Amino acid sequence: MTRLPCRTSSPETSIWADPSENTFRQHLVELEKCTNAVPIDPQIFPMEESGPNSYTLPLSVEQQLADDLAFLAAIEEGAQSVAAVCLEEHAEGVVIRFAALDLALSGEVKNALEGIIGIMSSSANKYEDPKSNEALFELIVKLHFRRLLARLRSDKWEKPKYLSKQHKKPLWRDFANVIHRVQFLYTKREAAARRYVEGQLQGLAMVYEAFESSTTDSFTEFDCLKELIQASYQICQDKEVKEFARRLEVSPSTTPTAKVASAIKCLRQIEKIASYKRIATSLQAVGKTYPSLFHNKIRLSFLTPYESVPTAIGYEAWATTCHVHAEVQLAVYYDLQNQPGYITDANNRSSDATFRRPRVIGTSKWLCYLCYLFLCCHGGFVPANTHGRLYDQWTVPDLKDYQSNLRTRYREIVRAMDERILKETRETVSAGADEPGFVRWRAEPMTSRQNLLDVDSERVTYISDIDIASPEAGGKIAKFLDTKDVLTIDTLIVTAGYFATESLEEPSFEAQERMYRICAIGPTILTTTLANASQKLLSKGSKVIFVSSESGSITLRHEKEGGGNYGHHASKAALNMSAKLLSLDMKDRGVAVAVVHPGFMRTEMTKGVGFDKFWDEGGAVTPDEAAESLVKWVDTFDISKTGEYWAPRGPRDIGTAESVLGPKDKLPTPLQLPW
Repeated sequence: MTRLPCRTSSPETSIWADPSENTFRQHLVELEKCTNAVPIDPQIFPMEESGPNSYTLPLSVEQQLADDLAFLAAIEEGAQSVAAVCLEEHAEGVVIRFAALDLALSGEVKNALEGIIGIMSSSANKYEDPKSNEALFELIVKLHFRRLLARLRSDKWEKPKYLSKQHKKPLWRDFANVIHRVQFLYTKREAAARRYVEGQLQGLAMVYEAFESSTTDSFTEFDCLKELIQASYQICQDKEVKEFARRLEVSPSTTPTAKVASAIKCLRQIEKIASYKRIATSLQAVGKTYPSLFHNKIRLSFLTPYESVPTAIGYEAWATTCHVHAEVQLAVYYDLQNQPGYITDANNRSSDATFRRPRVIGTSKWLCYLCYLFLCCHGGFVPANTHGRLYDQWTVPDLKDYQSNLRTRYREIVRAMDERILKETRETVSAGADEPGFVRWRAEPMTSRQNLLDVDSERVTYISDIDIASPEAGGKIAKFLDTKDVLTIDTLIVTAGYFATESLEEPSFEAQERMYRICAIGPTILTTTLANASQKLLSKGSKVIFVSSESGSITLRHEKEGGGNYGHHASKAALNMSAKLLSLDMKDRGVAVAVVHPGFMRTEMTKGVGFDKFWDEGGAVTPDEAAESLVKWVDTFDISKTGEYWAPRGPRDIGTAESVLGPKDKLPTPLQLPW
C-alpha cells in the first residue's frame, strides 16, 4: 500500500519545537502510568448550532451521517481499521472524504461503498425503486459479513492471527447472564414488566442460536443473519427493553461487578449489530430529506494514509511505532487545502473552491483521548465524543508543506496539548499525593457505542474530571456553566458517598479522612463555590438538595443497631450540619436548602459492605425507585422547608425509626427526620 511520508520538515521548521516530540511522548507515558492509560471518563458532547449558517445539513445530521459512513468503511477487526469521514457540501452535491490507517481499500470494498451511496442517492429522486431499502440493507450486510461474525464471536468466524489465542464464547451464550440480571432490577409490583423483558431477551437468544446452527455459506445462513440484525434492531426500539438497559446501566453505585459489566457489554454489542439496520434506514431517510444535496452523483474520495514512524518511548514495550490517526489526517488535509496557493493531489483536490468546509469528523469508534484533545486545541472541528483512552502511538504529520502560519498554528496546538497533559498529570497525582504509587484507576472503556438503547441521551451533558473531594470541583463546574451561558441553577442535587466499614477494634484514620472529604467537605465547598461564582447562579427559587443518609441523624442512633462505622455516620452528620448552616446563609437570597435520606438501596455499595443480607428485611429498593421518590419530593420542596432533614420514602426502611420515633404505621410519608 502506498503511504505518504510523515516527516518531511527540517529541524528548523519542525512543529516539534516546544515541546520536542520526545518530551511530549514522555509526558504521555507519565500520564498513562498514573491513570491506567485512561485519563478521562467516556463523554458525549452536545451538538449545538452556532447561529445562522449556510449549510444544508443540520450539524447533528452531518455528524450522524459522517459517523454512519465511517462505521461502514471500517470493515475489519482492530485499531488499524478505524475510519473517519468528512462531508463537503458543494454546489453540485456532496463529496464524502474517507481516511483511515488502512484505507487504501480494495476495489471490492470501494465498489461496495459506491453501491451503498448510489442507493442512498436514488432515495433523493422521485422515482425511487421500492425494493431499494432491502437492497441497501443487503449490500451493507454483505460488505460487513466478516465483521458481523466477529461482533457475534461466532463459531463461523475465522479469527485473525493476533486474536487466535482468545477464546471468548459466542455472544448468544452471554444472553443467559443478561436475562439473569433482570430479576434484580424489578420489584414484585413490576412482575409483568420483568417477565416481558425476560421473554423478549429469550426470544432474541433463540434467533441468535438459529444463526449459529445455520449451514455455513448457504442462502439460509445469510437470511438468518439478516433476521438476527432486524430482531436486534426491533428489541433496541422496545421501550421496556430500553428501560431495562437504563436500569442496568445505572444500577452499580461503584465499579460494576464482573457479571453486571458483562451484561452491559452484551447489550452494547447487540446495539452495534442492530445499527446495521438503523444505518440502512437512516441513509435513505437523509437522502429523501435533503434531496438537493444527494440527487446528483455523490463523489467518494479516499485519503492516502501516512507511513508510521519509529519511537523508543512508549508505555508498552511492544509500542515502537507511531501512527497518524484518521481524524488527524482529515484535519491536516483541510488545513493544507486552506493555505494560499497550495496544490495537492488532483485525485483528492476539490474542484469547488467555495465549498462549505466540514464542521465535524465522523468516526467508526469514539475519539481517543489524544484525538479529542487535538480537536479541542485545533478548534476547527466540533468533537462529538471520547472514550477517554490514551494511545501513545499517536503523532501529527510534520511536513515541509506547512506554510509559516500553519506551522506556527500546529506548534501552538501541540504546546496546548502538552500543557493539558501536564495539568492532567499534576491533578491526578495531587489527588493521591499521600498514596505512594497512586493510580487513578478507570476500567478500559468500550471504544465505540451506537446508543440505540439510550433514552434522552441528548438531554444529558457530562462535565468531565469532577472530583468532589478536590477543592477545584466547584470552580470547574462554574466555569463549564459559564461557557454554556447557564445563568441560574434551578435544582442542585449533590450526591456523593464513600462507605468504609470500621469497628472499635479496627478503626481507620485514612478511611475516615476520605469519607469526610467526599461526604461533607467536598459538597460544602462545591456549593459555596457556586454560590460565590455569581449572585444569580444560586438565587431566588433555586433548590439545593444534599443527599445524606438516616445514618447522619444522632437522634436515630440506637443500641438496636449498635456502634461502629464512625466515619460513615459522622461524615453524614457533618454534612447535615453544613447543610443547616448553608440554609441560614442563603435564606435571604431565596435559596432553599434541604438534606434527604433517599432510602435503603440495592446497590453495589451496600452489597460491598455486607448489607445485602438486610435488603429484603429492610425494604431496600432499586436506585431508580429511590430517585423517583426523591424527584417527586423535590417538586414539593420550597423555601418554607429550608434547613430541614427529610426522608421522602418515609420510615419504611429506617431500622431504628420504630424504636426512636414510634410505630411505623403511625409515622407519615414523607417523614421529617430529627437531627
